[in-house]
Amino acid sequence: MSVMRGRGFEFSPLPRKSKWSFIVIGIILLLASGLGFISSRQSGSAPTSLNNGVETLQTQSSSTETRYLAFQVFIGAGDPTKPVGDSATLFAPPSKAVLSSFTDSLISTIGTTGNEHQKLAFIPGPISFDYTDADIRRLISDSFAIAEEKNIAVGFHVDDSMWWAKRTDLLKNPKNIEWTDWNGTVFPHRYVDWVMVALPPQMCYNSPEIVNAVSKEARDVIGPAIAQGIAHLKSINKEHLFAGVISGWETHLIDYSYYGKTVPAVATLMDQDKAPQVRIGYCALSNLGYSAENPPANFDTALDDVVRDFALLWAKELNGAGVPKEKIYTHIAYIDEKSMPPLDVIAKGLDISNPTYSALSRHSPFSAAFNDYSRPGFSTYPDKGIFDAIYRELANHPTIGWASSEGTNVIPGQSADSSGMSMETYLARMFNHGATLVNIFSWGMGGDALKSTNPFRIVTEGPEAIAAYQKFLSGGDS
Repeated sequence: MSVMRGRGFEFSPLPRKSKWSFIVIGIILLLASGLGFISSRQSGSAPTSLNNGVETLQTQSSSTETRYLAFQVFIGAGDPTKPVGDSATLFAPPSKAVLSSFTDSLISTIGTTGNEHQKLAFIPGPISFDYTDADIRRLISDSFAIAEEKNIAVGFHVDDSMWWAKRTDLLKNPKNIEWTDWNGTVFPHRYVDWVMVALPPQMCYNSPEIVNAVSKEARDVIGPAIAQGIAHLKSINKEHLFAGVISGWETHLIDYSYYGKTVPAVATLMDQDKAPQVRIGYCALSNLGYSAENPPANFDTALDDVVRDFALLWAKELNGAGVPKEKIYTHIAYIDEKSMPPLDVIAKGLDISNPTYSALSRHSPFSAAFNDYSRPGFSTYPDKGIFDAIYRELANHPTIGWASSEGTNVIPGQSADSSGMSMETYLARMFNHGATLVNIFSWGMGGDALKSTNPFRIVTEGPEAIAAYQKFLSGGDS
C-alpha cells in the first residue's frame, strides 16, 4: 500500500505498493550504479516496455459466480484520500457518511455498478488490531448497509500484523515480538517503505498469545460481523453484494540485514532509530523447537513456513466464523526470482554475504497464498514477469478463483505508461485467467490536486481506465 514521500504524493504514504516491486527495481538500480551496468532508467530515458502485447478483456464468463471489480478504500487516516497517516497508530475508521461519499464518487464516475455477473465493489481497510471491537463491527455494519442502499458490492481488507500499537497487552510481552538472536533480543520497530515512521515491532507470528489474539479477532469479531452481513444479504436475495475478505496485507517477514541495502530510505530511518540491520525470526523459530544448538537446516525454508502458517491461521479462523472459503483471499506480494539479478551479482553489488531470494523477497513465498481455507490472492503491480509467475503457480495449485488483492496498472516509482499496456489489457491479464476479485489501489489518493499528475491516479482514473471498467461491468454491451 504505498508510494512514499518523494514518489509523487505530498504526504508520506501513497497508494500502497511502491514497495516490493520497488525493491526489485531498487536492487537492479543499486547494482547498476555500483557495478557499472547500463540502465535506461539511470539515463533518464523512457522505461522499456515490460508487457508487450494486447489482451482483449473477456467480459463473459462460463461460470455463474460473480466477478468483482473493486476499489480499495483506505480507512487508517480517517480520510480515504490518505492510505495511512504519519503515525504508528491508525485513526478511527471513517463514518458511514465518508464511506458513502467514496462510493458515490466511484458510481458517478464509472456510471454503473454492474450486474450479478460482473459487479463494482468497494473494499475498506486496513482493518487492524489498532481498532476496538466496536470500531470494527460498526465499520462492517455500515459498509454492508451502504452496499444494500447503493447496489454496490462490498468487501474488506484485513491488516494481519502491522498496526497493533494500541495492543499494549501484547506488546509488553517480549515473547510476542520478533528477536534478532537466540537470546531473545527483541527488534524494537518494524519498517516498510511506504510509511516513513517506525511501526510497532514485528509480531512473533506463532507466539501463543499472538495466535490467540488472531483467533479472537478473526473468529469472534471480524468473521461474525461479516457472516451476519452475508446472512442479511442472502435473506433479501442480494448475496452477490458481498465481494469477499482479503485476510492479510502482503503477509511477510522482512530480513533487515538486507532490507536497508535494497531500500535506502528505510536504511536512513533505521539509522535514525539506531536499529540494527540484522535478520529477525528467532522468536518464531524458537517456538518451533529450534535453538543455537539446534538451528534449522535451512533458515529460509523455516521462516517461509512461519509466514505460510500465519496466513493460513487468519483464513482458517475467518472461515471458522462463518465466512465461506470461496469469499476469503490471502494477500502475498511475491517477487519472481526470474526478474532479479543472479545472487552472486547481488552479493557483490550490495556487499552482502550469501544472499537468498527468499530473504530478499521478505519471506513472502508463493506457497503462503495457498491453503485449505481460502483462495489465493496476490499483489499485481505489473512488474516484469509477475503475471506469468502467477499463472505458473496457479497451474501448480489447481484452484477455482483467485484475487488481485492489491494493484493498479503502473510500475511503482515509474511513469504512468511504465507498464506498456492499457488498463483493459491489465484487467484481462487477471479476469481472463480466472480471477474472481480485482482490487484496484489509489482511487482518490491525494485528492483533486493529484488526479491528473500522479501516475497511480492517471492510470486508475483516466478516460481509458474508466472505459475499461465500463466494458467489464456492462458485460461488453455498450
